[in-house]
Amino acid sequence: MEKAEARRRIKLTVAGIAPEQRRECSAAAACRLIEMPEYRQAEVVMLFVSMPDEIDTGRIITQALEDGKRVAAPKVNRTARSMDALEITDPAAQLRPAAMGIRTPVTNRIFPAEELDFVLVPARAVDVQGRRLGRGGGYYDRYMSRPGFRAFKCVYIYDVQALGSVPCNDHDVPVDASVTEKRVLRFRDFKS
Repeated sequence: MEKAEARRRIKLTVAGIAPEQRRECSAAAACRLIEMPEYRQAEVVMLFVSMPDEIDTGRIITQALEDGKRVAAPKVNRTARSMDALEITDPAAQLRPAAMGIRTPVTNRIFPAEELDFVLVPARAVDVQGRRLGRGGGYYDRYMSRPGFRAFKCVYIYDVQALGSVPCNDHDVPVDASVTEKRVLRFRDFKS
């Protein structure tokens, strides 16, 4: 199965999740994530800001700030085909709709990739070996390949997006774990 076809199938599957079930799944997954030792020990975290067709990250962003963590959100530069982690302290004031309606930080403080301890990674799907199928832009793969990047990489998805295998290429960066409303899957031992 090619990446485009896999993305299309997963998109249809996720679209079939009812709004109430989405809220319940997001709440359950958030509880699982905030109990992970890798999250609890992290001082600087980059958390993606969910789009309507993704599991909701709002609770995690709020919790991370309440936990006293330094929180960043990704900001994409489409021209340069790059991404940076920009600090946020007040999501309501500092996240604004940008390209494709994605809420993006309007702050100036960039965390260097090597300062991050934990990165929450979006995905269309992840497989049992930690291979991630993204949206196709490659922004996270390039970011997680930066020199000095050492953060724990955790995919955050609905359980229906956890598959036996996903198509991947050599440049695709595998993740360390995935969290869904039903389980935490670890793919490799993590050492910071």
